[in-house]
Amino acid sequence: MSEAGDAFSVDAFELDDRLRLFTFASVDKRADYLWVLRAFEHARANYVVLLHATDVTTTLAVLADSHPDMPAIAGDVTPLLDQLYGWRVLERSYDGARAATLAEYRNRHYVNQFSQAGYRAYRAVEDVLGFLLQELHVNACPTSWWRETGTTGRRPASSTSAGPGL
Repeated sequence: MSEAGDAFSVDAFELDDRLRLFTFASVDKRADYLWVLRAFEHARANYVVLLHATDVTTTLAVLADSHPDMPAIAGDVTPLLDQLYGWRVLERSYDGARAATLAEYRNRHYVNQFSQAGYRAYRAVEDVLGFLLQELHVNACPTSWWRETGTTGRRPASSTSAGPGL
């Protein structure tokens, strides 16, 4: 395989599996999925990689304080996490560490983290959203989608990625 081909290979995923990683960016609840993944990124930046559903909810509340334009995510985030796991954006495992009794251990919950390929897909979407609209030459893009996802079309100040040279 060529050097360029190696740069795009992600373990043993087939083409459909690779493209499935980006599904969160094109479904009806894309803004909710994006903010859930931003919660994982926020936690990751603070050296926390394993999150329970309650941890995600707590992190979303922290993000809402600093991003007033963030849409409210109605209800429990567990179905969103389940779907992200189904698309292989997240990996999950059982967490028995918080169990104090045998009954709690049997009813233990999942702990989630980015998959390697899922993190790459998330960063690719964030990089695209971070570019100025003029940089992408997208004059016909509906502004309702940008408002729905909570983006301004400007690169976030916290972004350290220079992105691909367009």
